Amino acid sequence: MSERQRITTSFMFGVFYVLTNALQAMGAATASLVINLSRQGIIFIPALFILKVVLGLTGLVWAQPLADILSILLAAVLYINTYKKLSTQKTETPKGA
Repeated sequence: MSERQRITTSFMFGVFYVLTNALQAMGAATASLVINLSRQGIIFIPALFILKVVLGLTGLVWAQPLADILSILLAAVLYINTYKKLSTQKTETPKGA
């Protein structure tokens, strides 16, 4: 793997881990687990097979960056949904409760 492939998505790790930890802090442990499993399993393993067929050896090299990008997108979607859900619950809670 060349240096370019290694650093392609490394700058996004901070965002990935902040979103994952924020979900855990919000009490969305299941969403956080799904995100962590997706990066190395749910997305990465199928990406290996699909990209190998489509791009050959180059596809194997790019499977991890693709899994990272898709996992970050998944984390963002789950974070936004959880945030909206918690915001709605907060506004619906009667005062004094």
